Amino acid sequence: MNRVTRKCEHCGGDFTRPASQMTESARFCSKACYDMAQTTGERETFMCECCGETFMRLKSWNPESQRRFCSDGCQRIVMVREQHPRWKGGISIDSDGAEITYMPRKGVVANYIRTHRKIASAAIGRLLDRHEHVLHINNDIDDNRPENLFICGSVNECLRRIYGSMSWPTKSNLAAYK
Repeated sequence: MNRVTRKCEHCGGDFTRPASQMTESARFCSKACYDMAQTTGERETFMCECCGETFMRLKSWNPESQRRFCSDGCQRIVMVREQHPRWKGGISIDSDGAEITYMPRKGVVANYIRTHRKIASAAIGRLLDRHEHVLHINNDIDDNRPENLFICGSVNECLRRIYGSMSWPTKSNLAAYK
């Protein structure tokens, strides 16, 4: 078997490997040397924004990407909702393609509500009951204007309207629920 010898970039010692394994990435004699090479370099001291502890990290080539937390745990404590740079106001899209909005409610496990239900609730001045369903009059789930929403008083009514045994609504009934 053909073997090749190289010098380790970290410790300077010689190491040999089969020629098939000696690629350009084979620069270290062991995982320990690789790990040490990754952790050596100029370090800076920072203070964690969450717990106040000081910690060391490698000096960054990009000064704007300063690490602000000593651990992932501290980062998870601070970087929630409005404090997270990618927070979009709690608006997301669920698996059905409907828009959902962050809205924690007492006694409800889920913190998100479908936006059309939230808008219908605001229009009638109370939260919708679980059995009350909301239909989009023009069948466009992205059109959440109050005049496009129709509240069905029961699951049965909703299904009958969807499957055609009851007429499809042509105007909103939100004013009747106030």
